[in-house]
Amino acid sequence: MYKVFKQIGKDTFILTIGSISTKALGFILLPLYTRTFSVSEYGTIEIVNIVAEMAGILMALGMPSAFNREFLQISDTEEQRKETLSTSFLFISVFSFFVMVIAIAFSGKLAFCLNLNNSIVPSLFRLIFIKTFFLTFGIITLRYMIVTGKMTAYAFLSFLWAAFAIMVSIWVLLIQKKGLYELYLYQTILAASFGIGYSIFLFHRAGFQWSGQRLIRMLHFALPMVPAAISFYIMTSSDRFFLQKLTSTADVGIYGVAYRIGLLSQMLIVIPLTTSISPTIYRIAKREDSGIIIQRLFEITCFIFIASAVGLSLASPYLVRLLAPAPYWSASSVVIWISVAYALYGLNFVLVAGINISGKSYYQTIAIAIAAGLNLILNSLLIPHWGIMGAAIATTIAYFIQTLLTGLFAQHLYLIPYRFIRTSVIAFIIFLSYWILNLIPVEPLAITIITKFLFFLLILSITSIIFFKKEVLAVWNKIRHILVLRSSKG
Repeated sequence: MYKVFKQIGKDTFILTIGSISTKALGFILLPLYTRTFSVSEYGTIEIVNIVAEMAGILMALGMPSAFNREFLQISDTEEQRKETLSTSFLFISVFSFFVMVIAIAFSGKLAFCLNLNNSIVPSLFRLIFIKTFFLTFGIITLRYMIVTGKMTAYAFLSFLWAAFAIMVSIWVLLIQKKGLYELYLYQTILAASFGIGYSIFLFHRAGFQWSGQRLIRMLHFALPMVPAAISFYIMTSSDRFFLQKLTSTADVGIYGVAYRIGLLSQMLIVIPLTTSISPTIYRIAKREDSGIIIQRLFEITCFIFIASAVGLSLASPYLVRLLAPAPYWSASSVVIWISVAYALYGLNFVLVAGINISGKSYYQTIAIAIAAGLNLILNSLLIPHWGIMGAAIATTIAYFIQTLLTGLFAQHLYLIPYRFIRTSVIAFIIFLSYWILNLIPVEPLAITIITKFLFFLLILSITSIIFFKKEVLAVWNKIRHILVLRSSKG
């Protein structure tokens, strides 16, 4: 069991670099955007980028998840894996092109429906659809690197993309003093360059190999994932559309800042860890102790995700002041809800193990669809009264329902001896510490930060020793062994 966790830890460390590189773009560029654009303009950026995410979901058509399963669980030989890689890429390239053409044709009507009165918004939509089309080329490429263990290459490409994207933004906004249209234009050119490079790489690795039978099998798994992806999109993005319709674009901008900060724990912890967990679960599915490993994995990830969400929330008042001017400072009040929502989102990747192993992906679709429907209802009820706070609460409740349903369905399909009471106690202790530490006033700034950090670290240390004694001892023995070896060499 320790070897499995050790491998997940190594993969997670490298994947964190890749995740920081790509997902951190919005966070790294936040100070630049909030000081260059007005609150309403930043709200427009949020809406345009969310529409791009929706286009990306439709273009991918659930193939990344199907590729993972086909490559790791079904393909036995190197030739079969190459065929899987080539078929996935050829299909996703052709399909995403047609989605892009249709989306571009309706750009004007989309801007009108979203009540975006800025005259350049239709042009921004057209650019963002082209950019998303080229970025879709990279989905299978990066998945291929992950499943084949080429973590360093994945991290390098992710870092390269992020570095160029940051340089382009700085060049356009600070040096050239241009606006939104030019920013999206040069970002699209950059995406096209990377997309062409990904295409060349994949054809070099797999050639032109097409298998209709393999595609049908992948689509059988992938298509039920599309409603799930759309439902997930509704949960992550519908609040911005409701805010746009029921309050103002300025509220969308403030909420967008809160979202960027709330996503930090997802970017640094949740995504890297869950990305390394998913293929690992497929690999250990046939082991006799797979249930025990997944049970323990769930408890550890719950502790890590909730702790990172609460820690981030304690720091949010200071982060908002650091990254954005005064008009955005009210965003800090909702970071706790957003960060907890994405902690729950991360737990789904462990709980969904039974669904994925059984191959019945439509159960996940049902869970997400129910949660998404609830999210729409809650947004319509809470946002008119509570604004951005109502949007954040609606998101957290929806993710809790999704997590609950995913766990129930997964247990029905593939029973795992989870200890939910134990896990709930761990979560309660961490949330209690947030409530207590949050009573400390924001000022004086430096003393408050140090005090909260030290007390929270103490609580986490005690909790980990009580509930994860074996894992803590294993890590400590490993560290001690390394120190002994170094001292003997010295």
